[in-house]
Amino acid sequence: MLKNRISFHPSFVTTFGDRWFINIKTFCLFSVALVILFTTSVSAATQIIELRAGWNLVSFSVEPVNTAVTEVFGPIIQSGNFESVWTFDAVNETWSTYPSAISGVEEIENVMVGKGYWVKVASVVQLEVDGADSFPSGDLELTSGWNLVGFPLDEAKDYSVLLSGVPLTQIWTYDPDAGEFQGIEFAAGTTTTTREDFTLIRPGRAYWLYSEEAVTLGPVLGTTMEGDKDVSPFRDMDAPSWSLSPGDEDINGDGYFDTPVTQRAVTFRDVADTKTIYINNTGSGVLSYNAEIIDPDSTPWVRLLVYDETEEEDIRVVNTSGSVSTSLARLNLVADRTNMIPGHYTATLQITSNGRDDPNRTITVHLDVATIEGDYKLIVHIDTVNGKDADMHNPRYFLSLYKDSDVTDDVSIKGVIDEDRSLLMPKRFYMAGQYYETETNNFILSGSLMLPAKGTGENSQNLNPYQVELRRDIILIGDRKGVDDHGMGPLDLKGEYRETIINVLEEPIYLSGTFVAYRTDKKPSTMDTLEKNTFGASIPDDGVTSLNRVFSVTEKMIITEVDISPTITHSRPADLKMTLTSPDNKLVILRENTEGDTGRVTYDDDTEPIDSMDLFVGGDASGDWTLTIEDTNSAAGGTGELVSCTLDIKGTRVYSVTGQILGVPAGTLVYISGCGITRTAETDADGNFTFDDLINCNYEIVFLDQGYKPIYLRFTVDGENLVVDPIIPERIQSPQPDFMIGPKLSGEVPLNIVLTDISTLDPGNDYSYRWTVINTSNDPDTSEILSDQGFKATHIINTAGTYSIEMRIYQLPNTTTPIHTVLKTNKIVVYDPPLPGTNRLQFISTGGGGGIPSGRQEFANDSATFDIDRYPLGSSPSDIGTEDSEVFGPGENNVTKTNQINLDGGTGIPIGDGQIHPPVGDNSKRIYVHIGMGQPFIGSSSAGGLKLSIGGNP
Repeated sequence: MLKNRISFHPSFVTTFGDRWFINIKTFCLFSVALVILFTTSVSAATQIIELRAGWNLVSFSVEPVNTAVTEVFGPIIQSGNFESVWTFDAVNETWSTYPSAISGVEEIENVMVGKGYWVKVASVVQLEVDGADSFPSGDLELTSGWNLVGFPLDEAKDYSVLLSGVPLTQIWTYDPDAGEFQGIEFAAGTTTTTREDFTLIRPGRAYWLYSEEAVTLGPVLGTTMEGDKDVSPFRDMDAPSWSLSPGDEDINGDGYFDTPVTQRAVTFRDVADTKTIYINNTGSGVLSYNAEIIDPDSTPWVRLLVYDETEEEDIRVVNTSGSVSTSLARLNLVADRTNMIPGHYTATLQITSNGRDDPNRTITVHLDVATIEGDYKLIVHIDTVNGKDADMHNPRYFLSLYKDSDVTDDVSIKGVIDEDRSLLMPKRFYMAGQYYETETNNFILSGSLMLPAKGTGENSQNLNPYQVELRRDIILIGDRKGVDDHGMGPLDLKGEYRETIINVLEEPIYLSGTFVAYRTDKKPSTMDTLEKNTFGASIPDDGVTSLNRVFSVTEKMIITEVDISPTITHSRPADLKMTLTSPDNKLVILRENTEGDTGRVTYDDDTEPIDSMDLFVGGDASGDWTLTIEDTNSAAGGTGELVSCTLDIKGTRVYSVTGQILGVPAGTLVYISGCGITRTAETDADGNFTFDDLINCNYEIVFLDQGYKPIYLRFTVDGENLVVDPIIPERIQSPQPDFMIGPKLSGEVPLNIVLTDISTLDPGNDYSYRWTVINTSNDPDTSEILSDQGFKATHIINTAGTYSIEMRIYQLPNTTTPIHTVLKTNKIVVYDPPLPGTNRLQFISTGGGGGIPSGRQEFANDSATFDIDRYPLGSSPSDIGTEDSEVFGPGENNVTKTNQINLDGGTGIPIGDGQIHPPVGDNSKRIYVHIGMGQPFIGSSSAGGLKLSIGGNP
């Protein structure tokens, strides 16, 4: 490149202070080298530069999409306001310009971020620059002398921060509003200022810098986040990577301890919902960065939290940008566990920058979502009492929650309110319910407590101050703390509180409000416990036989925790293998050929077994538990004995309710409800039924069966199994021979029907039955006799059609002539299910030749919205068709297809004249239009010769 030394027009000569003048030749006397590369954001952005009439000293904060000078300044050039642009190449000590009007001066072809430019315009104008989507790359080298530079900032920064460590003697910029230079000067060899016209380096402006020596100005991306955990004694942090010791947490799984500055993963443990990553510039100059969550749609639980100055609030975003020089930038990650299934999740945070060496960084984000098991301090706020605003004391309860067993969609949970640590709870309060480990993540718990009247029952003096029996029912309906629920931890719960108090007043007292449950421990502590012990026995030393000790547990308990504490003496502990087997044959290896302590050891408390004791959680404690100890070394000399052993089981005691319903067939259903459960049981051949695993609570048994009057039986389970007195159901009887059909009179195949005789018969006689199901849609009718069925019969209909039912009753020993015959005609309508994604118009004929002599036409899956008093909207009458069924194609309107009545009342054949037949008012013939859809009968309407019925039996 040709080097030029030129003098500018006097208008370009400007006073630097009051002491001296300088023209452009002065700058060319210094040997400088400058290669600059900056940017502000990885995301596309637009920069607007306000240009005043005359000269402006500017720089670019974004990398132009098209860097050609004719493109960057194109709109201003076309407007006629543009005069010229100049820049200085310190490396080659030359000026260049556009347009090139001076011989020997090179023309500017492209503009660059990091350089400064003199721009002259004729009048005030805005320069708008569209930024590119990516960071440029390169080094920053600054040598001694003058440099004309720009800083790609997104906000103003203090020069002492931005240029910290650079040996500068002068910094100058040009203020176009005042038409003068402003400067900063330093005492030689110091950072003490002798002149300071400004302190902030601003975006869009350019600056003359004088450096005493060559320096490297290169931003380097640095990150700091939570490091791996260590155990005492602490390791030497200055040493190179060292192997993990027990207790270390190697988040990124490389097998070595990670310091906060080398960490490449951040983890939201189950007690945290915010994490911070610090971005710093370990080099010099300006580090620009962009942080982005990769594939945010599949990881909606993690977001970056930034402050929105417009809305004046924090908002959650998937990417953010910024720049740092010597300070720290803070990235705040927030996790939202709402509607998340318990488990472990990962996401990826990508940080890109304009840094040297390692400009980009991938951070793995881990999230743990815990179950709701644990101890909670429950604070209740009562809002209303019997619907009226309440101003009363708010209860505080100490609640323990734990799971019964794992289920695919939901989990059965138990809750216990500890009476010793809870206010307003005189007795241990048991609760049960469901925890839905799905996207809803909701739970419901309910419990009931019955307290005897004062002066009756054990210890009733201290429990109930009233002279009547007192009952309290409590329901908790809640979910996990959401990201917008402030003042709560990630594992805290919240929801609705409902309580009913019965017998204090004539009418029940209804309390409603809200609750917040603050988790205090990850393990539930309030549980029922049982302890079993065994004593001394020698351990065989032959390597073949084993010592077995059995703990017999008679109490039924849903297991939450199991601990076992054997005390052993042995000359060779490494010879021993020890296992614990539960009543349902689940086996846990406690130790196997290790040098671990014998003496008194408690698994799973102070010593961790080889297998997890959690294998037993959720099971039933009742039965035989077997401790097995083997000496696996057949060599003689390894002697020892089991001195004693204690088995501790914690959980919730549960009980059974048994009963009998007399006179019903096997398989009759019985229902029980209470404390968050609803279950069914089937009777055996003798009418017996059993409900197991019930907590202390108030329950209701319901017997609802076709042909019987309902029975409701209320009772309380309180610390023991319960046997309900035999139930004798009362048959429903009709004064005339009759039977019931249920549960539906219409529906899709397969349709299950139940037939029950309700005739009044002499109980002193014996009877037999013959049930017949008749398909009246066939020609001729077809019948199916239900064999070996008594007064209650069941049948499955698998073919579409209209059915009649006949019941014949024979008084034994006569099986030839029935004493009663009951026929119910056309009582059941069964449809084929529609084809997937289509609507089907189903015609069911009760006569031959395709006609409908009986005057019935069936419309399956109809919208049931047409008016039978008008000709319906839609296509021509011929669209109804004459086939047995018609399936509509894509885009056809099933409403206008099915909601048409244009049939001749005598034949059921469309006649195509666009009229209703028979005419309205002509009752000589009638068409029945029945809309079934499987629902119960809704109603019917008539108009002339038409009759419409919806649902059930027309």
